[in-house]
Amino acid sequence: MNAAAFRRILFSLVPVELACLVLIAAGVDLPGPFRLAVLALLIATLVVEISIWIGAFRRFRRDGASRPTAAKNATRHVIGDRLWGFITSEFSLVGSIARLIARKPDVPDGTRGFTYHRQSAPMMWAMVGLVVIEIAVVHLVIPWDIVRLVLLVVSVYSLIWIVGFIAGFMVRPHLLDDRTLVLRHGPKTVVVLPLTDIERIETTGRDLSGMRSIRYVDGSGLHLAQGGQTNVDVTLTRPINGVLQAEVHPVDRVSFWADDPDLLARDVRAAGQ
Repeated sequence: MNAAAFRRILFSLVPVELACLVLIAAGVDLPGPFRLAVLALLIATLVVEISIWIGAFRRFRRDGASRPTAAKNATRHVIGDRLWGFITSEFSLVGSIARLIARKPDVPDGTRGFTYHRQSAPMMWAMVGLVVIEIAVVHLVIPWDIVRLVLLVVSVYSLIWIVGFIAGFMVRPHLLDDRTLVLRHGPKTVVVLPLTDIERIETTGRDLSGMRSIRYVDGSGLHLAQGGQTNVDVTLTRPINGVLQAEVHPVDRVSFWADDPDLLARDVRAAGQ
């Protein structure tokens, strides 16, 4: 069985597994044969998963990958790129919260960070407040323990996700060193601009209300908006690969938001001289 077929089977079983967990948590006495059938299905799934993982691990090792790299690539091979991307994104949220608490933004030595989160921060923190209120209301209003517990878990997860999302913007600013300008959007590095390829950088406000925060436009342009706005425009001498999720697209114009656009533009000009 190949990994793609296995993933289809695995995901088809998820609703059944979740339904069984909910029924057991609610105190429903499931028939013995049904319990055994579900258990056998889970064990079979686990055996197939492990066998596919071992085969992939050995193949990556034969290709020269280190043990940690081979293990990571084998896991990604088994669960698929989409689920792998989801898992790594979730871990990045926790890492962002840890950096925010420790007050250690992701700014490597020899680089300078330029924030871009202040435009959207009030609205995002207001969402955190609403989730906290929701948790309190659910605890007081819902009379059923199991329903209250499930909703509490979902609400707490939502709270962690929102705080991690906000922290990703706060601790991962745009970066500038003597060679490159790195534009970010939360935990993502969207595009790396060599200073030698920057033809012009200008501070120009642009309202992009109704557009997605990150999107390619007009064939070779890229917009990285905050709160539906950008305030810095960069024109390049040659196309550079911009990265939006799994999509790579050549761009020669980039518009983005910086909390202090004049300072960023001045420092980029100075570094490029």
